[in-house]
Amino acid sequence: MQDIIKDVFLMSYMRDIEARLRNPKPSSIEEEIPFWEFLDIEFDKNKKLFILQLTIHKNQVFLSYLKDLLGRQYSI
Repeated sequence: MQDIIKDVFLMSYMRDIEARLRNPKPSSIEEEIPFWEFLDIEFDKNKKLFILQLTIHKNQVFLSYLKDLLGRQYSI
């Protein structure tokens, strides 16, 4: 289940990784990298089916996380 949540809420997971990679640690990563993840839940009563739609509103980039990934891949 934890892996499914990481996949679905990828931005929150990436923000957590970004906070862990930073030195010094940020006091509030949520304020520094603000975004909102919404899960819209609908129900189709004819098909008896739940429809889940994730929406993300984001403006910034995860610099330390991306540097770490690039460093591993390209030995920066």
